[in-house]
Amino acid sequence: MDETITDAAKLKYRCPCGSEFQVSVNRGGECPNCHRRVSPNAIEELISSTVSFLEHSTLLSDQSSTEGEPDPWIGRQLGHFEIIDRLGGGGMGAVYRALDRSLQRYVAVKLIRTSADQLPEDRKVKSLLQEAVAQARVHHPNVVTIYYVSHEQQTPFLAMELMTGSLASSTRRGPIPFASVMDTAIQVTEALRASYNLDVVHGDIKPSNLLVDRLGTVKLSDFGLARRIDAAEDDDVGLRGTPNYLSPAIMAGGAPSFRSDMYALGITLYELTFGAPPQNLTGNSVAAWIAERKKLALRPPEGKTDHIPRNWLPILERLLELDSQTGFQDYDELLHCLVNVRPSSELPAGRLPRLVAWSVDQVVIASVVVGLATMAISQDPSRLELWWMIFLLPAVAYSAVVSRLGTSLGYFAMQLRLLDASGQLPVRKVLVLREGMRTIVFWLFLGCVVALDSRRESVVYLLAGVFWTIFFIDIAAILLPGAACLHDRFFKTRVVLRRAGR
Repeated sequence: MDETITDAAKLKYRCPCGSEFQVSVNRGGECPNCHRRVSPNAIEELISSTVSFLEHSTLLSDQSSTEGEPDPWIGRQLGHFEIIDRLGGGGMGAVYRALDRSLQRYVAVKLIRTSADQLPEDRKVKSLLQEAVAQARVHHPNVVTIYYVSHEQQTPFLAMELMTGSLASSTRRGPIPFASVMDTAIQVTEALRASYNLDVVHGDIKPSNLLVDRLGTVKLSDFGLARRIDAAEDDDVGLRGTPNYLSPAIMAGGAPSFRSDMYALGITLYELTFGAPPQNLTGNSVAAWIAERKKLALRPPEGKTDHIPRNWLPILERLLELDSQTGFQDYDELLHCLVNVRPSSELPAGRLPRLVAWSVDQVVIASVVVGLATMAISQDPSRLELWWMIFLLPAVAYSAVVSRLGTSLGYFAMQLRLLDASGQLPVRKVLVLREGMRTIVFWLFLGCVVALDSRRESVVYLLAGVFWTIFFIDIAAILLPGAACLHDRFFKTRVVLRRAGR
């Protein structure tokens, strides 16, 4: 729940019997009429449809009624729906919170915004009903559910699932966490795939049409511009949609397709990732917009982007790709890429498995070094090149194994994974350098041997002091709860438990 809701001691809950009574967020309550018990879990899961809390609504848009003017629809009855409050609006109509008296729940009602003595235009009515039909036929957990459609000429409207906010309000506050961006991308892509399988393209993907419920599920809404794929070329209504999210092909009058939805999705995901769209069109004509759009080059804004995986921007670039050969071929391919780049959700590794993994790696390296040293001593202990080989061979072999496995032998044996700040497997260079620092004590001997041969005892003591200090700090970091090893701090990595199949 939102903090503003959980802070409230009491909420007004609407019972299935029609009664309204006060309930506690933490303890629930009991209906005084039918004595139905309401648990806190039920309040949290159904809060948008059962609780009266206009002051906590996050659906309010920038296109609300003029301040001071009473809304003529407030308090009116449309069939069995009683209009309670206005939630927002757009160019095609207004959205209200209404009480469905037949089922005793709150819903969102969308209707054509007209004056009391003016009938809505046939085109707007057709568009509203088209939205309802297109949205209702896509039965998917990531598509807002349509409950009812009124075909009355005077007051056409549709009733749908009441959501609690849109991602547009989140982007106004800046970028959202990357894990949330990926969850949103996957959920919206699955909704678009379901729509495409039903011969429907959405036509207006943007943050304000991505709604969120109390449980954090993202749902695609506002199919007002949706069109059947096989009938899109016969559509003569002209350019429709929000210019900042339209592809050059749509601006040039092309037929909508799954690629135009992908293009808008790419712009939207960039905005969610970095807090602003990659381009704000400033031209005053469609031709100027097309010229600006063709110059679009995706670049992350200045600032800290360590949490963004290195392969995320290429995915966005493919979503905006105008060439059908290099762009995504279908939603299945896009979903596969999204799942692969999604940050890992594995649990952090405990102290014991990390200590065991570290010990395994040290023992393996020590065994190889001791074995080679024994061979060198048996040959000619005075030959410096043999001692170089003693340490270079294990270092090269160990680096090759780490690069090949994507982890160390100890981590592999203990089912641990290494992740970077973005939740992805670090690049090979980082893997090798981190393992070199992690096993630094064994590379100490190489420097000591060279220094002793040159009669530089002071260098030996300095190297020994530095390397053993790093060694003991890392050991202490593994043993102390909440501490991070030096190599993890330096390379911005973390160790997690390996999940099955990863």
